[in-house]
Amino acid sequence: MTAPPFVFNNKTGELRRQGIVTTLCRLHADIFNCYATAQTPIGAGAIARAIRHPEHSIKDEIPVLVKRLKPLGILIARTTSRGGWLEFEDVPKWKPTIAAPATLPGEQRG
Repeated sequence: MTAPPFVFNNKTGELRRQGIVTTLCRLHADIFNCYATAQTPIGAGAIARAIRHPEHSIKDEIPVLVKRLKPLGILIARTTSRGGWLEFEDVPKWKPTIAAPATLPGEQRG
């Protein structure tokens, strides 16, 4: 089995990928851990049973977790019948947007 393309500390909720670090709250860390350790697509009901939370709260928190994982290039792919799984994309490198220099009326550029 190959190493996952991320480093996750379940105790602290710290998640690292491609030089980007984020810290997840306890509930999001538990949900992410279920996705990371699952060998097959997993649904909200199975996650709720695994971490002993109500299923409706897990369903509400998954979209919030997806937004937290987006900057890391981690997606939760979903199908309606089988549940979800983790997918990874390349994190785009940050490029600054530098505006052209401003010129004043009558100013000459040399």
